[in-house]
Amino acid sequence: MKIIELLKEYQMNKLINFIREQGPISRVELSKRLGISQPTVTRMIEKLIQEQLVIENGLGHSSGGRRPVLLSINRTCCYSIGIEIGRSAVKMAITDLSGNMITYQIKETNNKGSMTDIILYIRESTEKMLVEEKIDQSKLLGVGIGIPGPINESREGFITIPNFYDVTNVPLRRMLQNAFTIPVTLDVNANVAALAERWFGKGVRSNHFVYIMADAGIGSGIIVNGELHRGNHRESGLIGHSTVDMFGDRCSCGNYGCLETLVSTTKIIKNVCDQLEINPHEKQLFFENRENLTFEDIVFSLQSGSSITQKVVEEAGQFLGIGVANVISFFDPEMIVIGGRLIQLGDIFLDALRKAVQSRVVGTGGKYTPIMVTDSYDGVVLGAAALVINEAFSIEKAHLFV
Repeated sequence: MKIIELLKEYQMNKLINFIREQGPISRVELSKRLGISQPTVTRMIEKLIQEQLVIENGLGHSSGGRRPVLLSINRTCCYSIGIEIGRSAVKMAITDLSGNMITYQIKETNNKGSMTDIILYIRESTEKMLVEEKIDQSKLLGVGIGIPGPINESREGFITIPNFYDVTNVPLRRMLQNAFTIPVTLDVNANVAALAERWFGKGVRSNHFVYIMADAGIGSGIIVNGELHRGNHRESGLIGHSTVDMFGDRCSCGNYGCLETLVSTTKIIKNVCDQLEINPHEKQLFFENRENLTFEDIVFSLQSGSSITQKVVEEAGQFLGIGVANVISFFDPEMIVIGGRLIQLGDIFLDALRKAVQSRVVGTGGKYTPIMVTDSYDGVVLGAAALVINEAFSIEKAHLFV
């Protein structure tokens, strides 16, 4: 694939990324901003147009003389496959370079089944999607996959994830790569969702922000200087396993009083069930499913005016607010973006979160850090696709080929 070879050339990669982030932009402006001579820029652009990676996209403004031709990335020159293997469902999409989903598929799993069967389903489904959309495999940059963290991976490549199908000492990365003939990149769901925000969402104009994944677990993806910060051991962002109450309940990680033991979809369901046993007068708001409540039942009861659910949700918002306040104190980000199913709890949850942040952050500026809700319902799928695109367009990776 010639596009991949072009991305390995450092100066070409730098030019492509600048067009990707700043386009539409003219050749003259590229020359000025990158410090590359106009004849060199012209030759490079001709090559990129020939390979259909860059397209001419209208005319710019002129203070006199001919109006400059503007350049943009050709978003359909290549594609990425994004996959979320979640505890409740497997989601898949094929996207173009702008993050537009060409096709999308979801299968409910409820954390049941073997990983071998799930990978077989993923391979067969993606092959079918490519055929249906008439996308040639030569145009694929790779496959990105987001899974719950932490990814406890041994030196031999064996992965163990608590309460995640049958993933105990499983060579998951190897199994996934063997299922495809193109590169496969695996990362934590919060990290890939943060990338989706960076390239296609609330973080497009921000170089420093933290994405909070609030779902069955609590995780975070950290963007520093426009790049995903993974840490020295690639284990950053485990906010859900920060200690909030050292005498609290035992967490799935083995520690006590982690943030996840106080706020998650599972914890909210448990707390509502416990309160219904003490105060059964609101049971009629939960249909006939009172013995096996789902998170959807919790959302419905909240919208129906359940005072029990409201109290539980406010408390959960306060606890997550404590965690977010710690993140703000550590990183002083430009903003916080909240994603995951807990955002379905709406303003009651978010207002409690914001109040906790303002009361606990010491810095006068940090108290008013914008706390925003993602616009993307499928941030992990989109982010997994962005993971592949980000890897392919990486300037740091291009350095290796210099």
